[in-house]
Amino acid sequence: MSHLFLVKIDGLYGYIDAKGYLVISPQYEVAAEFFEDRAGVSISGKTGYINTKNEIIVQPAFDSIAPYSQGLARVLLGRPTKGKWGFINQLGEYIVKPQYKEVASFSEGLATVAIENKYGYIDKKGKIIIEFLFHHAGSFKEGLAPVFNDRKWAYINKLGNLEITKLPPETIYCEGFAQGFAAIRIGNKFGYIDKEGTIIDKLFDGALSFSEGLAPIMVKNKFGYIDQSFNMIIKPRFEKAIPFSEGLAQVKYGGRWGYINKEGNFIIKPRFDSTWPFCNELAKVRTGTNLKEDKWGYIDKTGRYVWKPTN
Repeated sequence: MSHLFLVKIDGLYGYIDAKGYLVISPQYEVAAEFFEDRAGVSISGKTGYINTKNEIIVQPAFDSIAPYSQGLARVLLGRPTKGKWGFINQLGEYIVKPQYKEVASFSEGLATVAIENKYGYIDKKGKIIIEFLFHHAGSFKEGLAPVFNDRKWAYINKLGNLEITKLPPETIYCEGFAQGFAAIRIGNKFGYIDKEGTIIDKLFDGALSFSEGLAPIMVKNKFGYIDQSFNMIIKPRFEKAIPFSEGLAQVKYGGRWGYINKEGNFIIKPRFDSTWPFCNELAKVRTGTNLKEDKWGYIDKTGRYVWKPTN
């Protein structure tokens, strides 16, 4: 079956297909988007997973869950502040029993996990691959992960060896790599570093990750887009901007959100209160600014509603 999309009608969640037809009627008080053909739902205060046929494939037995990633999902037993996280497979079998204070989803075969206030990495069998050495550790992207220790940021490889260490002492935060570059914050400025550890000499007032060859940057409180040679492709004129997805990017202009193409032209004019990236040819959009008026639906790449906003 093709991808299903989450909708809410009269306070209950169900799912539609890409043409806007209801496939799973609204019946869940809490539900999440589908990932890897599994969606999290809550029944009687506990959460589990359904498939695209609305069959319960993992019984609701958890206090919190996250989407599947690389065949595994992180699950919580207990309250968020005192419970323990583990991982289950697509049959609901524990691969890693709940034992960690904090975990991230698997990325490139490894997952960040925390014991007390130290972070390390495990593989998909639960084996500790990189010991608990870091005060912060990001997910692996393109073979490298950002880590923080002893007041310094660096990047490690999948063996736990330091690959990039010569970051400025003013470095406040490092993102994961995307299309060969990682966004970093140096003091009050933002820029990019490549996999050789070279910091690109152009700095901005804000910078997000590259996607589809372009990255949003901010100059004097306005957002535009640069290419991977760091040329300004779309001049800064937007109030906010998000990385491209499926050829279009969300931007805020005149207080409303719309979508532009890679030439910076509006394909879908700003008329929404919130937007999400295009995924499987549809984008989730929201109208209304308070709980009573808050409604969301889905549009196609022409801006036509496939599912008009409901709540």
